[in-house]
Amino acid sequence: MKLHKAKFVWKLAKRDIFEDKKVSLIVVVMLSFAFLNLVFFPAFITGLSHTFTEGLIEGQTGHAAVEAEEGYLENPEALVNRISRLAGVENVEKVLTFRASAVYSGEVAHITVKGTDSPDFEGYTSKMISGSFLKEDSDETVIGRFIAAESEKRGIEGLGIDRGQILTLKGENFSREFKVRGVIGTKGGIAGMSKKIYVTFEQAEQMLGVENRASKIKVILEDREASDNFKKRLQALNTQGEIKTWREQSNMAEGISGTFAIVINVLSIVGLIVALAAIGVVIFINTSKRVREMGIVRAVGAKERRVLEIFVLEAFIFGLTGVVIGNVLTLGINSFLTSHPINSPVGTISTRISPNLLLTRSAWMVAASVVAGFVPAYLASKTEIVETIENR
Repeated sequence: MKLHKAKFVWKLAKRDIFEDKKVSLIVVVMLSFAFLNLVFFPAFITGLSHTFTEGLIEGQTGHAAVEAEEGYLENPEALVNRISRLAGVENVEKVLTFRASAVYSGEVAHITVKGTDSPDFEGYTSKMISGSFLKEDSDETVIGRFIAAESEKRGIEGLGIDRGQILTLKGENFSREFKVRGVIGTKGGIAGMSKKIYVTFEQAEQMLGVENRASKIKVILEDREASDNFKKRLQALNTQGEIKTWREQSNMAEGISGTFAIVINVLSIVGLIVALAAIGVVIFINTSKRVREMGIVRAVGAKERRVLEIFVLEAFIFGLTGVVIGNVLTLGINSFLTSHPINSPVGTISTRISPNLLLTRSAWMVAASVVAGFVPAYLASKTEIVETIENR
């Protein structure tokens, strides 16, 4: 397009937009909220999915893990030291798990006991309902909220016990009393934390009568998406046991992640269709109001193509302005929810917005504006000159 023709198209498009500022403002606001809808709900669902899966990862699977194929892992401390030196590792935890009977005031619950050497791990400390998590060399225990309850919950017979009281753990070759240090878990019971009893790794070794053995070594990474590559790095160490990523360990975690991905795609498609329809209606109304005006423009020598370009440019400007304002709104809401996450039965939820999400949704929205504006603009450009001038 030559420069003088481009200026002609730009001036008419700009004049149309600013001629009725109230209508233009309504259009831009509508498009801004359409963009917010296109980004916010996928970001919120992503945050919800992240909370679900991170709960499972922190409390059960780790981003990657080395598990004993039979019996126990031998000399796990040496393996922990080797893994800790690898780049991208946030926490390495030795775990000993076994079944036992928890006894309090004549009530008995058959539960899983987990011995851990990571008492300061945030995945545990942040899930405390009352009290605090374990300390090293402690004779205390932390119990899941379903075990502390007075009635049966999720298949666990509650003991009606609370912090400060004495609990007895019994197994085939041991019986030991522990003072309850605190209660752990989430309302939704994610990751089974609410169904377990926690003791220090040393206490678990003593009860099982083993030394320098582990059921599992759980690894928390700085980036969970790096778990597949990290598995290969662990395999290169020629470690004992079976190496698995969090997806391979938990069908539930993989299922949750896949289900939420489908929901996000559906929401995105619906949001885009709504945006297309809204933009198309607005441009159609705008072109209908200016039929006579465009006839006059055609009569003074403007070609059909110029009329089409004027309305398509208007649609592009509306879409781009809406995207800019929508980005500001989205980032503001994201900042607020990041600093003030929503408390839910599964944990705290905030939106998770990546630069890629903003860029792709911005491109979608601008493209949708142009596409939706093209059809009514094309129809307006094809109207006969006499018909447009006679239009009232």
